[in-house]
Amino acid sequence: MNASLSRSQLLSAAAAACGLFVLTLFVPWFGSGSAEITGEEALPSYWLFLLFAIAAGVLLMSESLGFEMPAWFRTAPHGAMVAAFPFVMTLALFLEGGGLDRRLGLFAALALSGLAVVLPVLAWRAESQSARASARVR
Repeated sequence: MNASLSRSQLLSAAAAACGLFVLTLFVPWFGSGSAEITGEEALPSYWLFLLFAIAAGVLLMSESLGFEMPAWFRTAPHGAMVAAFPFVMTLALFLEGGGLDRRLGLFAALALSGLAVVLPVLAWRAESQSARASARVR
């Protein structure tokens, strides 16, 4: 049995991680403090996180749903680059702290945004390895 995921499954999982990241922006973030806050309140310019996560999810899901893209457009690398913005900014907020007391929602947002970057990179790597292997055969 082959335990590896296909390219389509990797990109679909990354798109789902983007969708769940968007969800973490609106649910309460629980932590050691008494006040409950949401990602909308905690993240500076949360709408940028929202736009980039939605754009990355749409890009990553487009190939799985069978939409044709221009020849120059490669879904995995472009989706990973767009998903990198929420990850880097969430990582910066996580490392800074900013009085968030390492809230559970921040952990979830960081993990999901990281997953949304790592999975397309894995698909991209598999794609480039198969291209190199086919070039060697010729």
